[in-house]
This record gives sequence, structure tokens and C-alpha cells, in this order.
Amino acid sequence: MFLGKADVMAKRVSLAVLVFFAAALVGIAWLANDWSAPLWGVVLFAGAIVLWVSAAFVVLAPLGAVKALSAVRARFRSTTKAS
Repeated sequence: MFLGKADVMAKRVSLAVLVFFAAALVGIAWLANDWSAPLWGVVLFAGAIVLWVSAAFVVLAPLGAVKALSAVRARFRSTTKAS
């Protein structure tokens, strides 16, 4: 059960990291190519930051859920073994 969730998390992380670096590269390329329009580079860089933060939530939310579920399972196992 946890292997499936880990695989999904790994795919989400890799996709989020790929999108972040792609957005950062586009922003850097835009700024390097056309200094007369730095606003677009700033917008793209801000978009990359937003993607990075959303990727952090995508990673941290499932990790927190898995950790909480593991704690519940461990507690349940300890109570069932005692009785």
C-alpha cells in the first residue's frame, strides 16, 4: 500500500521539479535575450517561485498524511498486541 503512495509522490516531485526548472530556465532565457522587457522575466521567475511552493505542498501534504497514518497503525498494533 505504501509503495504505491511512494511511487505517486516520487512522480509528483519529479514533475514539480521539472516544471520549476523549466520555468526558471524560460525566465532566465527571456531576461538574457531581451533586457528591454524585464517585467516578463520577473513574472516568469515569480511563477517559478509559485510552482516551487506548490511543489512543496504537494510533497509535504502526502508525507504528513503517511506519517500520521503510520503513527495510527503503530498505535493500533501496540494496543492489539497487548490484548
